[in-house]
Amino acid sequence: RRLRMLPRGIDEYLERRAALVEATTPAPAPKKTGGDSRAAKKELQRIERQLSKLEEKETKLHAQMAEHAADFGKIAELDALGLDGAELELQWLELAEDA
Repeated sequence: RRLRMLPRGIDEYLERRAALVEATTPAPAPKKTGGDSRAAKKELQRIERQLSKLEEKETKLHAQMAEHAADFGKIAELDALGLDGAELELQWLELAEDA
């Protein structure tokens, strides 16, 4: 912090302080239209369906891996499925914040 001369005293201090607070306050997010909201909800539902399908596939692959523990092809397939699911979860989180 620096010391400053304020010729008008406390009035000038309060004006500067108010200007600083106003400058650092984030602007409110623009309101979304009904169409944007509906589109975001549809996208959320689509992603939720995809996540559900991926969970089912993952469950089946886990069962297959238990049967064929040395089958590295199935293990690689499960890893790829996990990456797809992580990407969808990130998209879902981003959309959920906006909806």
